[in-house]
Amino acid sequence: LKSLRENPAFDQYYISRYIDLANSTFSCENMLQLLDSMIQDIRPEMPRHINRFGGNMPQWESNVTKLRDFIISRCEAIPQGLNECYTLSGPYNVMVEVSPAGSGKISVNSLNINSSPWNGSYYEGIEILLKGTPNNTDFVFDHWELKNHAVTPSSTDQAVSLSITGTDTIIAHFSSPVAEDSLVINEINYNSDSNFDPEDWVEFYNPHDYTLDISNWTFKDNDDDHAFVFPQGTSIMAHEYLVICRDTTAFVTLFPTVTNFLGNFDFGLSKGGELIRLYNAQGAIVVLFYMMTNHLGR
Repeated sequence: LKSLRENPAFDQYYISRYIDLANSTFSCENMLQLLDSMIQDIRPEMPRHINRFGGNMPQWESNVTKLRDFIISRCEAIPQGLNECYTLSGPYNVMVEVSPAGSGKISVNSLNINSSPWNGSYYEGIEILLKGTPNNTDFVFDHWELKNHAVTPSSTDQAVSLSITGTDTIIAHFSSPVAEDSLVINEINYNSDSNFDPEDWVEFYNPHDYTLDISNWTFKDNDDDHAFVFPQGTSIMAHEYLVICRDTTAFVTLFPTVTNFLGNFDFGLSKGGELIRLYNAQGAIVVLFYMMTNHLGR
């Protein structure tokens, strides 16, 4: 083992794996939750166990407390032990995030962080290896953003290393490769007030100086099964607008002067926030937009 640790890559993994586990499987929060769930399952069985094999509930409860105290004291001892054994300093809180939400995931050493924001405790004196991976083909990795440190070799590399000397927030930015002929989402209506409910609708704007043929383009929300295909012959003139509606009857009742609309798409837009997407006839994404939560009306 001592000889293996002379290899820098092995040594980094050896030390970081311990730190990663302390931030996940062996974190105090995770171990105490597991202990509590086991206690909840076992406690109702203890009276029958005591009647058959002896002992008493106060004795059992005391043993449970010893288990809990051991976990807590162990968690408190680990940082000091890491610092002394491996000549580290810390720990420092590190938060990792993904932007936009749902666009990708981050690997921190041996951990795959699939939901963000995520917090971990990391140390000065050992490199942190980061990798940003898109969740699907709608996105590509763009760059890293850190508030207090710099990554190597550069912030635009998908896989980087980081040496920290304090706390930081790490954001992996992803972008969408957009086709040249694109539209702009000008306005969205979802989660309408019950007193004024035209149902969900999205208004697109053609920013170009030419008419854009959008025949067989596809509008989707976060679910790939939710799709509305623009009919053959659909186009938007230069610097003009087009609305697609979930319910054209409800829409025209409340917006009788609007004539450039299509429908109906047979799915609703989530009031909890989600991605909405537009693909051209070749399947390339041309619009990607993340709706924020708790939006009411337009």
